[in-house]
Amino acid sequence: MHPRVLLLSIFLGVSLFTWADPTHTPGQLEFIANKGQWPSRVQFRSQLPDGGSIWVQPNSYRLSLRHPHDTEWIKDLHKHNGGGDPRARAGSFSGGGASRPIRFEAIEVAFLGGASDRLVQEEVLPYNHNYFQGEDQNHWASDVPVSRAVRMQEVYPGIDLRWYSDDILPKYDWVLAPGADPHSIQMEYTGTRSVQLVQDQLVVVTHYNQWVEEIPLAYQEVDGERTPVPCKFVLDGDVVSFEFPYGYDPTLPLVIDPVLVFSTYTGSEADNWGFTACFDDIGNLYSGGIVLDTGYPVTLGTYQENFNAMIDIGIISYDSIGSSLRYATYIGGSNVELPQSLLVTPDSSLVILGITGSSDYPTTPGVVEEDFQGGNFILTGILTEPFENGTDIVVNKLSFLGNEMIASTYIGGSGNDGYKNEVSDIHFFYGDQFRGDIISDEDGNLFLASITESLDFPVSSGAHQPNYGFGITDAVVVSLTPDLRSFRFSTYLGGSGEDAATSIKLSESGDVLIGGGTNSSDFSGILGGINTVIAGSVDGYATLLRSDGSLRAGTYLGTPDRDQVFFVDYDTAGQVYALGSTFGTYPVLGAVWSVPGSGQFLHQLTPLLDASNWSTVFGSGAGGPDLSPTAFLVNECGNIYLSGWFGPLMYRGGGDFYSPDNSRLPLSLDADQISTDGADFYLTVLN
Repeated sequence: MHPRVLLLSIFLGVSLFTWADPTHTPGQLEFIANKGQWPSRVQFRSQLPDGGSIWVQPNSYRLSLRHPHDTEWIKDLHKHNGGGDPRARAGSFSGGGASRPIRFEAIEVAFLGGASDRLVQEEVLPYNHNYFQGEDQNHWASDVPVSRAVRMQEVYPGIDLRWYSDDILPKYDWVLAPGADPHSIQMEYTGTRSVQLVQDQLVVVTHYNQWVEEIPLAYQEVDGERTPVPCKFVLDGDVVSFEFPYGYDPTLPLVIDPVLVFSTYTGSEADNWGFTACFDDIGNLYSGGIVLDTGYPVTLGTYQENFNAMIDIGIISYDSIGSSLRYATYIGGSNVELPQSLLVTPDSSLVILGITGSSDYPTTPGVVEEDFQGGNFILTGILTEPFENGTDIVVNKLSFLGNEMIASTYIGGSGNDGYKNEVSDIHFFYGDQFRGDIISDEDGNLFLASITESLDFPVSSGAHQPNYGFGITDAVVVSLTPDLRSFRFSTYLGGSGEDAATSIKLSESGDVLIGGGTNSSDFSGILGGINTVIAGSVDGYATLLRSDGSLRAGTYLGTPDRDQVFFVDYDTAGQVYALGSTFGTYPVLGAVWSVPGSGQFLHQLTPLLDASNWSTVFGSGAGGPDLSPTAFLVNECGNIYLSGWFGPLMYRGGGDFYSPDNSRLPLSLDADQISTDGADFYLTVLN
């Protein structure tokens, strides 16, 4: 395992909140073919960075544009450099519970007397998109081609319409063959408030927006030189055509090139947020986030879409150096879903652990749970929108190329599953409510760690803890067969308080190591460890299960204050490592480097958790956590890699509020970045 690849994977493992969606490549729009994922009248779609779309149809194009105020609101949701408590914003915007309506408008430009059933993609890109949206597999689409331009051939006799982009602006050209009649072009605008000619420019006023089509540029190639041809718009009611006051040479091709300028168009790329990442054995990179995907506008004029119905899981894969996109895949139903953890299995499939509020999330036949169980209404502080019918855990398995849904299942009971309450004692940091983890063994069997409020969560026969602990939440640990058709084991892990599992790893012998947080004095995952009695109001824990799900060992890890384990791992000798956060004075043991008074701890324990090898604390020394931990790895050489992020929004949970001094975090002499603006990632390697 190469340290450089490890370090890159740790960086990508950070819970990125500005996720690079390939449909929003800076400076370029992309045109995506319709292979059944949209209504049949749509032939291509291009998504605009501000949240709207261009829908290309045989005899028209349709623009869906988002209200600029709603665009700014969405962009502000994940600003890590301020903006107040998102829970407060949620209350003010969501009306106490109903999903916030996002305002759109739809405008159609019809080609009167014209149509094209021959649309050709030009400048085709070397990757595809895949769509697994909704439970109806007839509307799933794989290997959907993507291009930089689209040509609609013969919209009128001898006249093509070519769509492309110039910087972030959508553009179209009318391309006329010799002898074609430009007066055939008649464009009727519908859904607008007005269409006007102002100083020879076409001004289109809509309900929420305005755009200007500047005086069209027309030209012909004469003896290898581009020769301008004077051209003007003609407006008759809402129908636009062209005239040429000084004529042109009808024996040569003619290009008419209007320029569209949107007055509210900013090119914002804030509609995509990242949650998780991983890499495979050949170095391909995978990132999982959420995307805001608007549907086809059925009616013209103004309309609304619920914000929570727009949020889908987006998966993108790049090559090993991050320079070439391999694919982009979109997964979702009619409500909110998001990914929590990614994993590449030994057969090169990509496994996604996530949660959904959709009863029509895409599943495959014969899996352990094909139907949504749901739960209680949840209003989240991050998304500011509700899971109106609660949440279930979901597990998806995609093919190596991302173009086949190999298997997909729900996992859950009648309560909320996979989601940690934001006002919980064991919720420390912004984003903690969405933590979960999944891994596989060499045979492709899957193991996941999560959380539930369900009294009827599916457990296996002979489970270590077959019944809910009757606290607020329990952790759950589940093992699935590679095809997601059977539970190998499934068990609660909890007590009479609040319990969550956030990290899971496998030992060489097949034991299952779980880390998380609890405030239960009777937590069921404790046996024979170094601490069998809870020390404070919240403790971290490390629990060891056998390969059949039975309990082998377990220990609390904490102080008389609040503590939590976020990640666990093994080294090649089988020693156990735990990374966590503390508000107390965590013990420092052994000849270790440490920064006294710091809020991050590292602890190495023996394989059965019954003795400490060493422990240390690191950070600013300011008396509390400086970081929200986001990735952790012990490599084959015993080096310890960890990452986290910090910023004004880091603390979003119950309990203590603490303002760290991140400028005092320890740095190496050759650090790549030696200063902070108070909102950064932090990467550390220890031996």
